Amino acid sequence: MKEFFIDFDKLRKGTVGEAAFRTCIGTLNMGLSDSEIQDLVDRYRQPDGLISYTSFLDKLNSVFSSDADLSATIQGVMAKAVFSDDEKEAMIEAVTHINNRIKSERILLKPAF
Repeated sequence: MKEFFIDFDKLRKGTVGEAAFRTCIGTLNMGLSDSEIQDLVDRYRQPDGLISYTSFLDKLNSVFSSDADLSATIQGVMAKAVFSDDEKEAMIEAVTHINNRIKSERILLKPAF
């Protein structure tokens, strides 16, 4: 995903303007609502007004790292949503499956030289 943002980051400082950030999110077809994108813009906006896409990507990637604490990730979501124990377990199982799939895809995408 970084490549989408780098196209807009001519100085390679890890930041882009709001319009570029919105364009990249839209191009990635993440299925986010306007209010969800605005939440991301607000969260990753720096004092100079630019959006730190590197911070956004770091946070996104941390969820899928091999060291990710999936229970903690779910707990963070629970601040806004209430899950039953069964739903929490299902969510952890789903995120684990996605995490494993992404790891296996990364292995397949690595150049073999």
